[in-house]
Amino acid sequence: MIKIIEKNIDELVPYENNARINDKAVEAVANSISDFGFKNPVIIDKNNVLVAGHTRVKAAKKLGLTKVPCIIADDLDEDQIKAFRIADNSSAQVAEWDMEKLMAELQDIDLDMSQFGLDEQLNEIADMIIGKKEVEEDDFDVDSAIPEEPKAKLGDIYQLGEHRLMCGNALKIDDIEKLLNGNKCELTFTDPPYQLDTKGGGILKKANSMKQIRENGVDNFEPSKLILVSDTNIYCHNKPLIKSYIELAEQNKKPYDLCFYKKECTVPNYKGHLMTDCEYIAVIGNQDPNKRLEKELYSKCYVGKKDSNNELSYSKPVGLCAKYVKLYAKDNVLDLFGGSGSTLIACEQLNRKCYMMELDPKYVDVIINRWEQFTGKKAVKLN
Repeated sequence: MIKIIEKNIDELVPYENNARINDKAVEAVANSISDFGFKNPVIIDKNNVLVAGHTRVKAAKKLGLTKVPCIIADDLDEDQIKAFRIADNSSAQVAEWDMEKLMAELQDIDLDMSQFGLDEQLNEIADMIIGKKEVEEDDFDVDSAIPEEPKAKLGDIYQLGEHRLMCGNALKIDDIEKLLNGNKCELTFTDPPYQLDTKGGGILKKANSMKQIRENGVDNFEPSKLILVSDTNIYCHNKPLIKSYIELAEQNKKPYDLCFYKKECTVPNYKGHLMTDCEYIAVIGNQDPNKRLEKELYSKCYVGKKDSNNELSYSKPVGLCAKYVKLYAKDNVLDLFGGSGSTLIACEQLNRKCYMMELDPKYVDVIINRWEQFTGKKAVKLN
């Protein structure tokens, strides 16, 4: 029968060649002992040298305990004790969590389990829950929300719950730094503004814009700077720039892939021909060029649905943004051409933080209006 005895904590001697680095675990173990008591005795040899339980002893000292329960391993010789030390520490690394069962257990526990060192598992469970979640389209009517006179001004920064919105220029590094406020983003998901304007004269504006970009090259349009912002960078764009984006990725030795957004409907152009119903999406990594992107897309094509408020709307669907946010970002997402704010609405539903830039003050007002309508909360101007 195993005998448990209490020992004065000052009598216990740490093993001088302990190979286990445990300082980061001390607080979590101390929280466990504080909440549940010292239920797991430490193991010592006949000379009071610790065999197993170095972290528990450090936690006990942190809590001010003077005695701890111990088991004396007097049935083991010196070689067996050394082997046991290693085996005791390594066995936990071999075991894995059944995340579905762990999630079910945690849902029945009314305690903050993050204090016990379960941050990684809790984050994985949150990702499992969010990964299964289908985001909803908010059916926001962008056109009717555009104000004649905007409240926002260039340089304004707003806090929208967990998100940050700036009325600024995405091609100015100073503006990007102000927006991020020292934070880093895993994903840049953006739609540079060369889409069709549906409010009249749009095709001519688009033709002039595209001609300028093609003549000056993508580098002068400066997505080459944006490619370095995040681990994964996603750009939605039309066919004429596809070659430039591929060249940009190859010149910078970045892994890349092409995906597609198939629109539900298109409009005829000014010559009566149909516009393409497919938009290209460039996925460009910022990792070792000899490695593939860490995650594979489940499908390289996203099929859109008709906008119930405006069938000719060119706002990106929330679902399209959510698809890539779920795959490539656990925390922070950057969108430097905010438009109507679809990326931000996707992040709101997926528990990610969105850092959004928009140059046009009218559309900054639209984004704020859309978020406030969706959440029932109020944006706060920070400057």
